Amino acid sequence: MAVNTSNNEFPIDAVITWVNGNDRIWQEKMNSYREEKIDFSSKKQSVRFNSIGEIDIAIQSIVKFAPFTRNIFLVTDQQQPDAFENLVTLAAEKEIKLQLIDHTTIFRDFNDVLPCFNSCSIGTMLFRIPSLAEHFIIFNDDTFLMRETTPSDFFKDGKPIIRGKWERFNEDRILRTLFKRTSAFFGKKPKQGTSFKTFQQQSAKLAGAKKYVRRFHTPVSVRRSTIETFFQDKEHLLAQNIKHRFRNKEQFIISSLSEHLEIMAG
Repeated sequence: MAVNTSNNEFPIDAVITWVNGNDRIWQEKMNSYREEKIDFSSKKQSVRFNSIGEIDIAIQSIVKFAPFTRNIFLVTDQQQPDAFENLVTLAAEKEIKLQLIDHTTIFRDFNDVLPCFNSCSIGTMLFRIPSLAEHFIIFNDDTFLMRETTPSDFFKDGKPIIRGKWERFNEDRILRTLFKRTSAFFGKKPKQGTSFKTFQQQSAKLAGAKKYVRRFHTPVSVRRSTIETFFQDKEHLLAQNIKHRFRNKEQFIISSLSEHLEIMAG
């Protein structure tokens, strides 16, 4: 099959992490590792995990609105969308190769941390996808392109385009700090959350930034070599981040780490 590189200066791949939360086997597997079990028969408890075909739309939107894409890598835990074969055919019509990548592939040599149900841990390993292009774009399974895009919407002069806004770290925000201290004085314990915002800040600090780019729900442009170079002498840090099967407040996320490494490099 010919690789679609029309109007591209370099190959660009798309990576999507996906889980079918309706899969009974996956549900039982996850519950076997959770201290607090989820009642998937309860609408209130299961709604966060429901799959309603959004992955089909995500893939279709890349095929339609980013036809310059070389490969779409769908990263899963021994799962496959019901419409996968049709999506493979649809992608092939635009000379895009749609491939499944199992967690066992990206976690090779770290199989002791599997199975993993943690997007922070899984995201950390995406740069280990075999044959992944130097330039790739990370999508969530509910991130959809809505209009025609070009490579220059994601990379400029070979460098990733970063979208977001500068914000100070929580501890550098005076009013927030005063509020937390006052709350503590009155006996209200601060929440030890695992929010996206917290993960972004920890990732920025790891890159040596003095403030952080707060990113919202957008695709992320990444250079594989940026991450590979960072982890070249820091395998212990990689191992530390991926050991958590579920989200942990000490973790960083690879998308924000990559963005801040690029910023610190100019």
